[in-house]
Amino acid sequence: MIVDSLKIQLHMLGNKIIRIECRSIQEAQQHQSLVIVNPSPEQVHWKLKKEPNAVILATSSLQVKVDLSSGKIQFLDSSGNTLLRENGRDIVRAIVLGDRTNSIRQKFILSSDEALYGLGQHQEGNLNLRNKTVDLFQVNMKVSVPMLVSSKGYGILWDNYSLSKFTDNSEGMEIWSEVADGIDYYFIAGQNPDEVISGYRMLTGQAPLYPKWHMAFFNLRNDIKRRMRFSELSMNSGSGKFLWMLLFRTGILESTEMGLTFYGPDSLSRSDENDQ
Repeated sequence: MIVDSLKIQLHMLGNKIIRIECRSIQEAQQHQSLVIVNPSPEQVHWKLKKEPNAVILATSSLQVKVDLSSGKIQFLDSSGNTLLRENGRDIVRAIVLGDRTNSIRQKFILSSDEALYGLGQHQEGNLNLRNKTVDLFQVNMKVSVPMLVSSKGYGILWDNYSLSKFTDNSEGMEIWSEVADGIDYYFIAGQNPDEVISGYRMLTGQAPLYPKWHMAFFNLRNDIKRRMRFSELSMNSGSGKFLWMLLFRTGILESTEMGLTFYGPDSLSRSDENDQ
């Protein structure tokens, strides 16, 4: 559909997943995703219902209502309970580093009792992102992942890789990106966070597990108390040799005349205090 010179497209990708695209009708370039490895994850049966000033796309688990005059989208569960509502969008021409492009902004209305989590690894110490601002870019010790998970039973995957900003305040929640062809995001419904993440994995691919020796290293760091001998640690396998190397290099395994000693987190912190 076309609203205010903007072309809005809805792609039903599953019973609980829908992709929202919005771009200027003059914008011919199609967004090529760098993160979506499965753009059509499953066959889905959906129905279209028309109302005087709206259309509703419905699956067995999700309803998406589009206002035909404003183009605003409302996401509802199968019982008609509102999960999330759009509150307007902006696509404006911009010049970034000398190149002509677009900057985009998508606004949402959240529930007052709703909590939001995600967006990657940041240093502010915030778990719930309500009433917070998060700048999304990549730098040492800051890993931005434009995926939000809500306590209301949904997630938003914002498919943009430029400098972006998440903001939530009394006026609502919005996501802004400096460079884009248009607005492109995925709404993923789920009964719990695990189902939402399952939808995210369906779109972006399964995350590989750590190797077995790395699992053992995690357990050694967290489960073994202060000091213990490592006579049972095998040196016969390649993984065993690699684990020994890691323990020595991190300084938590020491070779002395008494044998091999493991220094757990408690003993390391006391040793540091004694050195000061």
